[in-house]
Formats: sequence, structure tokens, C-alpha cells
Amino acid sequence: MSPEITLRSAREADIPGMMEISLSGDTAARWTAQQWVDIFDPQSPPRLVLVAERPGTLPKICGFLVAQLPPVGLAEGDCELENIAVDPIMRRRGLGLRLLQELLNRAQIQRSAHVMLEVRRSNETAIALYRSCGFGIAGTRRKYYQNPDEDALIMQWPLPPAAMT
Repeated sequence: MSPEITLRSAREADIPGMMEISLSGDTAARWTAQQWVDIFDPQSPPRLVLVAERPGTLPKICGFLVAQLPPVGLAEGDCELENIAVDPIMRRRGLGLRLLQELLNRAQIQRSAHVMLEVRRSNETAIALYRSCGFGIAGTRRKYYQNPDEDALIMQWPLPPAAMT
């Protein structure tokens, strides 16, 4: 991956860039404008919201990740990867892997029991990425996705036992 790309915590001002990336692919979650605003609401569940950016270029944001974190003080809670996407012109450069690895690192630091996610059964690229990071299939949600209707695979990343002690 290009060394000039940096990861940072997202801000509300980043919503338009994240929405644009989300709409540019057929597999990212399609959230309403209000759902995007809600991820920054202090009353909503705690989240890790990261953006990848290329300083000095437009568009500046080239990828993002949104994950719900376990509430503070909850031992061995689960993280849920809610949304991850990379700008189509930046795909196949390791950016999705870098975003996902950052989530997994933070999950270990927080002593999360698992990282969970749903992925379209047909999204072979994403499934391969998740498997490369140690995710396994934990189940299926029938007709979870719409337009088109499709099952979701529930994938789970268990943390190493040493991280839980």
C-alpha cells in the first residue's frame, strides 16, 4: 500500500466522503444520512470510526471502517464490524486489510471477546479478506440483504487465548 495513506479517527465532517465511497460500490452498507450522523452521536453505542486518507489529493478520503465497540467496562464484550469500504480506484492495494487489522489490534487492546460481522454470501473478495485475518463462519442469516435478496454469512474473529488473560 502507498505509504502516504494515513489512518485517523473520523469526524462528522468526513460523512460526505464516507457516504460517497459507500455508494460507489455494490457491497458496502447503504445507510441513511441519519444513520451516518448517528455514528457520531454521544448517546449512540461507542464506535471506532476510521478513515484512510491521502493528504494533498482529492478525494482525500479513500476508505473507512465503522465498528461498534463493547461498552466501557464490559469484560469480554464483542465488537461488530458494521461497515468497511474502499474507494474503487484504491482497491487491491491493501487498504481494506490495513483498516481491518487496525480494528483487530484495538479489539485486542480492549480485550474484546470476538469481532463479528455480516457479509453477503456472494462477496467473495471480502470473505477472502476476512478469512486471511482469521475470521471463520459462525452462521447464516437467511435473506438478510435486500436489492437483491441474499443471505449473509456471519463471520467471527476469536481472539487468541493469551489476549484474554
